Amino acid sequence: MRMKNLKTKIVFYLPMILLSFVIMLFYTRSSPLFFTNNWVDANAFMTMGKGIVHGLIPYKDLFEQKGPVLYFIHAIAYILYPNTFYAIYIFESMAMALNMILFYKIAKFFINKHLAYLLSFFLPALILNTPYFNMGDSAEEFAIPCLMFLIYSILSCRENNELSFSKRTLFLHGLILACIFWIKYTLVGAWFGFFMFYGIYLIWKKQFTKLWQSIIISLTGFMAVSLLVLAYFLINNGLKDLYEVYFLFNMHSYSGDNTVWFKIYRVFAFFLHPSCYSQYVLSFLILAGIALIIFLNRGKNHIISLLYIVSFLSTGFFQYIGGHAYIRYYLLVLVPFAATGLIGFARVFEKIINIKWEYLRKTYLLAALLAIIFPFLFNDNILYSRLFPNNSDQFVKSPMNSNPNSTISAQRAFAEIINKVPNATLLNYGSLDMGFYLAANIVPNVRYFMMLNVDNDRYSENQFAQDSYIKEKKTDFVVLVESANIDIGLLEKNYQLVAIHFQTNGGTLDKYLLYQKREELN
Repeated sequence: MRMKNLKTKIVFYLPMILLSFVIMLFYTRSSPLFFTNNWVDANAFMTMGKGIVHGLIPYKDLFEQKGPVLYFIHAIAYILYPNTFYAIYIFESMAMALNMILFYKIAKFFINKHLAYLLSFFLPALILNTPYFNMGDSAEEFAIPCLMFLIYSILSCRENNELSFSKRTLFLHGLILACIFWIKYTLVGAWFGFFMFYGIYLIWKKQFTKLWQSIIISLTGFMAVSLLVLAYFLINNGLKDLYEVYFLFNMHSYSGDNTVWFKIYRVFAFFLHPSCYSQYVLSFLILAGIALIIFLNRGKNHIISLLYIVSFLSTGFFQYIGGHAYIRYYLLVLVPFAATGLIGFARVFEKIINIKWEYLRKTYLLAALLAIIFPFLFNDNILYSRLFPNNSDQFVKSPMNSNPNSTISAQRAFAEIINKVPNATLLNYGSLDMGFYLAANIVPNVRYFMMLNVDNDRYSENQFAQDSYIKEKKTDFVVLVESANIDIGLLEKNYQLVAIHFQTNGGTLDKYLLYQKREELN
């Protein structure tokens, strides 16, 4: 019977799963439809994952500030499909399928199941909005299914009109909290709000036995993942580096030295920033979702609605208080809360229009086609895919290019030069990882293999180390984007320019330079 039910569920959810793989094929640059994912963050994660596979230890041997679980995910991706993002595309598609399935289950609490099923097809359009989604493969993207499950867990309490969670649910959220904590700890806000609120609620109800049981079960889930992470670093003598980089560096150098009050102000100021219209749309949908839950919970347990609101507020607060104020993809973690706003509008639609559900089911194919096409209104990644091979992210015609007739990207063109030198080494100088380690299949031989977005007055060691590598001729090649902040004079003492290539990245025209160690040219 269980096997039969499982098969029925798989058949029922199969359209969502297939649709997710088709949609992500067009909208994430990790997919095989693209030459590569040229987002600097994604390339940094992949370089870290490749380093793990080749025996290097995050933070100790390679300096990057995200969490180790994110690097482990990319290590698996590298093992499955070396030097490509194809496995990441699979992971992203699976995450999108989970988003749709969980959204359907949430929507069923408020609207007819047929309309809920249909509505789930349009969730990807909300997630794939370009200012939030960017090029794909962000830490925030992998947190969305977890947030969807948290929202589902909270709203499922409406069925019994009581704020209570099973041991299995609490264990799973402890497990999820650990994974998110070790991916990017500023993403844990929703679970912080969730567990704190639930604990205070149990104290208020004087359910102390249940409180201790909940704490133990949740901690068991959290420690199941955390002990594995800590064991990895303990075995590899990297605990000190984990602490110094993932915690101290992120808290004191990366997030800046502003006061707590200024950071709180920044949370609200950025969220209402007038330069991005889509933030207003997101805000409107979030408010609509909150209104929906409050309205439909009237006469019921308002604690459930309050927990939902607390989880939303703590999500936004944690996400922005620890990071840079200008990064829009941070908003991606608020999309699950905006999704409930879509349910609110569907609820109004359902009440106003008398729908014959047997006819609605016949529109699923049309909905699937619209779901594939609709994100094109917001996401133009497809314009930089293999379908448009002469796009500006590959090359921009210029007489200054080393090869004026080149039809490939700087990454691929420079990789051909680099790979002529046996066992070549490379330094990505003065910027975040631009994808040259991936293109040339090189594992960095230096700790500061790239330059993080941190001012020198807050953390000078990164720049100092990269300059030292050039003075000491640590690598055979150095690649960089021409910038006023880079001392070309220092570089040209030991290295000679061998290639120039113009191309865009995120709409900005960049001049890429490849330098080679002088003695290797003689």
